[in-house]
Amino acid sequence: MPMRRRLRILLGLAAALAAAAAAAAPAAPQEAPRDEPAAVRWLPFAPPAFRRALAEDRLILLVLDVPWSPAPAEAERTLWGDPRVRAALAEGYVTVRERADLRPELARRYPAPGWPAATLLLPNGDPLYYEPQDKPPQRLAFGPMPAERLASLLSEAWAFYRTRREEAVSLARERAAAAAKGAVPEGGPLEDALVWSLRDHLKGQFDREHRYFGGPPRLPETDLVSFMLKVSAEVEQPYREMALAALDTLLEHLVDEDGGMYRMALGLDWENPQKEKLLDRNARLLETLALAYRVTGRRVYRDRGLALGRLLAEKFGMPQGAFAAALCPACPEGRDETVLSGPNGLAAAALIRAGAAFGDEGLVKRGLDAARFLLEHRYRKGRGVARAVVGGAAVPPSLLVLDDLAGAAWAFVSAYEVSGEARWLDAARDVARVALSNLKADGTGALADTLTDPRAPGPLRTPLFPLRPNAEMARALVRIFYHNGSKIYRDGAREILRAFAGDRVREHRDMPAFALAAYEYLQPAMFAHVVDPGPRARADALRRAALGVGYPFVLVHTWRLPDDREELLRVGLSITGEPSLALRLGMLRSRQIVDPAGVSALAFDLTEKVAKQKEAIRRQKHPETVEPPPKRRRGGGEP
Repeated sequence: MPMRRRLRILLGLAAALAAAAAAAAPAAPQEAPRDEPAAVRWLPFAPPAFRRALAEDRLILLVLDVPWSPAPAEAERTLWGDPRVRAALAEGYVTVRERADLRPELARRYPAPGWPAATLLLPNGDPLYYEPQDKPPQRLAFGPMPAERLASLLSEAWAFYRTRREEAVSLARERAAAAAKGAVPEGGPLEDALVWSLRDHLKGQFDREHRYFGGPPRLPETDLVSFMLKVSAEVEQPYREMALAALDTLLEHLVDEDGGMYRMALGLDWENPQKEKLLDRNARLLETLALAYRVTGRRVYRDRGLALGRLLAEKFGMPQGAFAAALCPACPEGRDETVLSGPNGLAAAALIRAGAAFGDEGLVKRGLDAARFLLEHRYRKGRGVARAVVGGAAVPPSLLVLDDLAGAAWAFVSAYEVSGEARWLDAARDVARVALSNLKADGTGALADTLTDPRAPGPLRTPLFPLRPNAEMARALVRIFYHNGSKIYRDGAREILRAFAGDRVREHRDMPAFALAAYEYLQPAMFAHVVDPGPRARADALRRAALGVGYPFVLVHTWRLPDDREELLRVGLSITGEPSLALRLGMLRSRQIVDPAGVSALAFDLTEKVAKQKEAIRRQKHPETVEPPPKRRRGGGEP
């Protein structure tokens, strides 16, 4: 068969891959060959697999799966057990399989649609590409498909490599260079105008008919909702209306009666929901519900948040304060009991902040338990955070996975704000320093997803700069700077955000996470000063009340006596015999109070004073404009 014809076959096969599992049932079983091929022997993504591939000049089939999806178990029966697929693999492949949740660096470098996610690799680990006529080179990556189709694809790819080896290697080298260049984010100025332009860009994506942003598939846009709620503090409409409409739509269609949120829905009208409940997505929803309740006062968000908090504590809960990775119908016991540090950090922070906002001490304590688990079992001072522990060993061996560092930093700084304990802030600072010292790449202020190894196969030699964990680390760095005062954290946040501030960020899937972090970097925080001479319980009540006020960006800093006496006097705070609190926003500061019940009104009054000050300045600059700003509702919104 002519090579051009063969490439067209490959193209046609690859184009149908993503939809094959859903749209086509596996082909009817055929009679197995008389001498049935041996079972597939899976190797880990490690040097022995690549040494074998190089020594025998074989391609590599890399398969990534996740335990919460039912598809890998189905593939074990219908694909890897099929004699035609086994025969094709035995002819020219080394088979490698890993878990995507434990090896996120592989999932980012070898993406494919669906689970299990498969990529064909050259013996050195570079992806195998083909170049269809009049189209850019295509990477041979695919999701599940009928066994007959997979066997044909494997055979055709092996024939292509055998007959056009030099072409395949050259094309892979070219694409690797292009991928390395494209991985570097596009920088730009970090300024208020950027945040407002991103706000308006997202406004244009709102679908008024469906009351949501984006799709299909319908994904939980919690970062987007949180960003719109925060910017609505400056201009309430239409941004708050859009945010709440999207949140209500999400709650209606993707959250079940237990309070947990499904992974996504495939259809435009929310049909075909994927019913796995992932810990990280539910944690982000909980924090968004807490924010929505704080800025609106609507009890429905408190009720839904309390239900979700109970679900996290009861059904996701694991020993030692940890959380399982997912609730999944196809999993043994109904859940994936892998304990991943990054999602556990997000859950710890969400429970802490939601518990404070909702006035639920049980949620706060459960969040602190999860943060304590990370501190005692996953965090290593000066080294980082282990993603997971399997058989007593960290997986992956590196403690420098950005997702986990960002999640732990967010958990630790949240634990500090709600408790005032210095150990949490010390741990947050250390995690941040580890990330900034080890993951910042030359030529960009962004953080790499993990350490790169020049001896590693293929794409693992090239750093990637995922936007969402960079943005989440920037949010933690901003708070650490406010609490610690060291410019290293402020500068680190600024450099991360500047690195992504170019025009390309507008089209990035995780742009709302960036917009949220940029907003918090650029806009003034309401700073709650808690003077804590003891007793602890009364100071805790003040801290929790401050975290629950209606202003969208609040930080709570604790001054301990006698250690902080001189600093307290320098900033003008009074020292009394009992815990007290004062708020600062911009250049204005409230009076000190001792009653937690008065914190919300104190925040409202301070916000009103700042709004009047801004209006006076505006009128001085533009005296022809006399329309007064809209009045804010005390307590944040409707009852």
